[in-house]
Amino acid sequence: PTHESGDLRTDLLALARSYRRMLTETAVGRAIPMMIVAKTRNPDLARAHDVFVAGRRAVAVGVIRRAMDRGELPAETDPELFHDLLTGPIMLRVYVTGQRVTPRYLEQLVDSLLR
Repeated sequence: PTHESGDLRTDLLALARSYRRMLTETAVGRAIPMMIVAKTRNPDLARAHDVFVAGRRAVAVGVIRRAMDRGELPAETDPELFHDLLTGPIMLRVYVTGQRVTPRYLEQLVDSLLR
């Protein structure tokens, strides 16, 4: 998100909604499965994809690190792993199982992570 609320649950829901929206409602999201395959054969595409992913991850990891600084997450939290645990299930549903990523699902996902 462009503006953080300072509340981890609110910020994680915003990140999850943004990620779901990007995967399901944009040309980039529709291109990701093809890009993952194509980047194995095209180093330029692989670099461009890596830069795109790194930029998105940096935003989310920053949100997680700031929540750690505020004491909302334990100091031993691995921000990269935490991010993967947030985005992986969304990607699985969108690209693998085809299950819907509903607002309720995102809330359950975030609440599970926070437990």
